[in-house]
Amino acid sequence: MICLLFLMLVNSVFWKLDPVWRQKVVATQSSVFAQGEIGRLLISPYVHSDLKHLMANASMFFVLAIFIYGYFGAAPLLILSFPLAAVIEAVTLKSYPPDVGLLGISGVVYAMCGFWLVLYLFIDRRRSFWKRLLRGMGFTFAVLLPTTFEPQVSYTAHAVGFAVGLLYGLIHFAIYHQALRAAEVFELDEGSGD
Repeated sequence: MICLLFLMLVNSVFWKLDPVWRQKVVATQSSVFAQGEIGRLLISPYVHSDLKHLMANASMFFVLAIFIYGYFGAAPLLILSFPLAAVIEAVTLKSYPPDVGLLGISGVVYAMCGFWLVLYLFIDRRRSFWKRLLRGMGFTFAVLLPTTFEPQVSYTAHAVGFAVGLLYGLIHFAIYHQALRAAEVFELDEGSGD
C-alpha cells in the first residue's frame, strides 16, 4: 500500500506542475547522458502521462508487490522498485533517439514478473520443471503480452524490465536458495501411507 500511495502522491504533484516543470522530470537520452541529469532516472519511472496510464501500471504493480512482499519480504520489492527502476530506464533510453521521453513504471512491473517467474521455476518443486516452465510461460503470455500495440507504449522498457527481473531473480535465488528451500512447505497425501 505504501508503494501505491507513493505512486499516487508523486503523480498528483506531477500533474499539477506547469508543463515547463514537467519536462524537467521526464527522462530522455540527451538529458540523462549528455547533460548528466541522472536524477531523472530516479523520478521518471514513477510519473505517468495521465490517470489511465497510471492505473494500467498501478494495478499490476499492486498485485505483484503483494506477492513479492508476501513471499520474499520488503528487500526484493524495494530493490526492484528503486535501483533497478533506474537501471531499466537507463538501458531503455540508450535505445531511443536523444529527445524521446520515457515515463512510467511498466518496466518495473515487467521486472517484477520476471523475478517472480524465475523464483517460481526454481522454488515450487511439486511439479516437474517442464510443467512449471509451461505454466510460467502461459502466465507470461496471458498477462504480459499486449493485445494491441500503441505507439506511445515503450515495449523496449517492457523487454528490458523483464530481462532485468529474470536476472535479478537468478541472482536472488543463487544468494538465498538455502533459505528459500528451507521455507518450502510440502503437503503430504494422508492416504498414501508415507
